[in-house]
Amino acid sequence: MARTARPVKLRNKWRIRWIDADGTRQSAVYEKFGDADKALRRVQTETDQVKTGERDRPPPPKTFNDLADYWVENRLPRQRDQDRDLSVLRCHLRPAFGPLLLTEITLERIDTLVRSRRHLSPHTIHNFLTLLISMLNGAIDLGWLRGHTSRP
Repeated sequence: MARTARPVKLRNKWRIRWIDADGTRQSAVYEKFGDADKALRRVQTETDQVKTGERDRPPPPKTFNDLADYWVENRLPRQRDQDRDLSVLRCHLRPAFGPLLLTEITLERIDTLVRSRRHLSPHTIHNFLTLLISMLNGAIDLGWLRGHTSRP
């Protein structure tokens, strides 16, 4: 009979360990046993679904800085106004989103950025939002981020 994985006490927290769909050992730590147990069941189910083809593989964990570096190296040279995009990245987007995983860039975080830049002209805000949208669409095309599926 196969052993069932369970959360393990780690100091005053709970650690879970599992093997992902690529055969790599993963782990995570949670404050409460219930949260850890629930997360373990979820990742085990997702891994099984990926292995059986019921679910696509999750995107790799990339940060906004990874995307910005890719953008500067591969996409920016094709842009007409490279200096403007570099300035937008340096002054607005990297400070706001740099170390965040792409999956952590939410509408709420974007709205917070826009509110913090209220003093700027609407044209400037439009420019950095347009660049952000283009970059996130590029991340979807690269497979670094899942696209939005429309609701019924």
